[in-house]
Amino acid sequence: MRRHIFKISILLLSFVSMADGQPQAPTQSYPFKSGQSVYLVVMKSNCSPDFASERELRYEFEKRKVFKVASSLQSADFVFLVYLDHGVRVVFNTGNDYTKREYAFAVSPTTYSHSKTDLYNLRDEALWRWETEKDTKFKEIVKMFHDTTLRK
Repeated sequence: MRRHIFKISILLLSFVSMADGQPQAPTQSYPFKSGQSVYLVVMKSNCSPDFASERELRYEFEKRKVFKVASSLQSADFVFLVYLDHGVRVVFNTGNDYTKREYAFAVSPTTYSHSKTDLYNLRDEALWRWETEKDTKFKEIVKMFHDTTLRK
């Protein structure tokens, strides 16, 4: 029983520490280096791919010219995953989708292969992670990733 309470409290603390929209330090250090290849994935709330958003994310990575965008998971050094948690806002009997929370994870290709839709495991195994409740542009997410992982 104590073991379960301890695990739950650790899980809750990690959510509280992520709530401010700041990147979280990984539990293990991973040396992100210029020139590595990154496989990009953007998923919607139902864990389906969001190809339009993925194109935007690709554009931001390619514009910076720090990491090479991998064409396949097998050729990637790491995976950069953005998960968009959507909600529906009803105004005057019409519903509009909006992003209520965004998560970004950098994970190893192996972790991604084993846990594609398991957000808890992806978060726990993340080499880098970030979360916010505001609608953030991919430009800002990519900048934050580069700024926090490639410190000089």
